[in-house]
Amino acid sequence: MSAITLHGRTREEYFSGECDLDSIKRLKEIVNIPVIGNGNIKSVNDAKQMLEYTKADGIMVARGAIRKSFYI
Repeated sequence: MSAITLHGRTREEYFSGECDLDSIKRLKEIVNIPVIGNGNIKSVNDAKQMLEYTKADGIMVARGAIRKSFYI
């Protein structure tokens, strides 16, 4: 099985800045394999927003969520 995970920030941004949801959305529109969105998922609302906007097949939860005792 194939899939792609895309983090919506550049290496230069490191842990700052906001996730570029448009890049995840564009990738999902052009490939025919599952796309997993990654970046700034620290709450249930963040997860819902990414999934609804990008139509990604899944998400990866941010490390910051662990400090918040966040579970999906």
